[in-house]
Amino acid sequence: MLVQNNSEQRVKEYINSRTFHEAIVPVKVMLQKRKSMMTKKEIILFPRYVFVRSDLDSQSFKVYTERYLAGLSGFTRLMTYEDHIPALKKDELNIVNSFFSNKGIVEPSKGFIKNERINIVQGPLLGLESKIKQVNFIKKEVTITLMLFNELKEVKLTCEILTMPI
Repeated sequence: MLVQNNSEQRVKEYINSRTFHEAIVPVKVMLQKRKSMMTKKEIILFPRYVFVRSDLDSQSFKVYTERYLAGLSGFTRLMTYEDHIPALKKDELNIVNSFFSNKGIVEPSKGFIKNERINIVQGPLLGLESKIKQVNFIKKEVTITLMLFNELKEVKLTCEILTMPI
């Protein structure tokens, strides 16, 4: 579902506390260098989006959102794909589910470079090597491109590269 800026946590807490649905706001752990020390900071992975897992069928979930969430401060609208819920296609859902495995916290991946190709050995980027568009060795992050909600989105994730190219 789509929410207003900075309303993700409030909508998530409302849904999780008052319903049997599970709302998730995926956050990424980014490494930042402050005063020559690396610190971890959590940043929302997809700003303005709250993902909801539910056992209800599409029509029942749509009725639920119209009845209980329409008046909620911060709620904008329910995302659909060709009038179906979930709004994500199956291949998009598989990728996003890999981000949800740790309660929505996307931990840093680990990888190495061999023959000018990056190989991920651990973390949520495992199996998504073909989607990596750019590697920033200094910031220890990679940029991947994902197709979500019929839009091409660039996402930056932390990835510790164990060896650098020569």
